[in-house]
Amino acid sequence: MQGALWTLKGTHVEKVRLNSKSEHFMSGKYLLLKVGEETILRADAGASYHIEILRDVREVEGLKNAIPLGGGRMDIAYRQVRLHDFSGDFGKEDRAVTAQLMKELFPEFDIVEGGGFGLEPTKLL
Repeated sequence: MQGALWTLKGTHVEKVRLNSKSEHFMSGKYLLLKVGEETILRADAGASYHIEILRDVREVEGLKNAIPLGGGRMDIAYRQVRLHDFSGDFGKEDRAVTAQLMKELFPEFDIVEGGGFGLEPTKLL
């Protein structure tokens, strides 16, 4: 994949890992997971299904004990992260946890939920 890879270091494993096709924005699926005592976030602009992200975490990253907690879609652009939708495979995650992880990665960005179809998003952080 060409483009950006944004990461946030954790104690034993990367807390956040985002794969994008662009260095300036991202639109794609994400999955919140539990690995041991750590909660991690993975997103991939190229994933068609959330199960693909889980497969990559387990097989490519070698985190065989990763447990999916739910997911959704995220859009990153114009100093804003918008979290919306839910995973058809794993349901909706604890959005507050996802928002906090994204705020750690992008402290200067607004973290919002929802929006679309002419609706205003709700600011989370």
